[in-house]
Amino acid sequence: MPQRLPTTGQLESVHFGDGNVWIRTAADPESGRAAGLWLAPHRPGAGLGYGYSGGGPHTLAQLLDRLLDASTAPAVDHRCPEPPPGLFRLIRTAPKNKPSHYTRAQLLAARARGTG
Repeated sequence: MPQRLPTTGQLESVHFGDGNVWIRTAADPESGRAAGLWLAPHRPGAGLGYGYSGGGPHTLAQLLDRLLDASTAPAVDHRCPEPPPGLFRLIRTAPKNKPSHYTRAQLLAARARGTG
């Protein structure tokens, strides 16, 4: 599993389905890189998950928080600082049994919501 996304394009959306997490990145006109769809990077023993309140959604929220700022941020593990509460809430309440996706704007809005 990759531990970084091989792109400089900004995170555009995240897609969940069949237990997998995919990251869509936007095209980067400065570097000439095309948009891409990548498996979300993670470290061994620190799997990513959604749709429940546990370590997988916690780690995924941490990763998405980092990727919103820099698409080449490294994979994270459970020892990282707490993710933003609103982003964690979005991930843990994502539908587990059907594909779903969230846009960059939805992720940023969730991150900004905090605990309220």
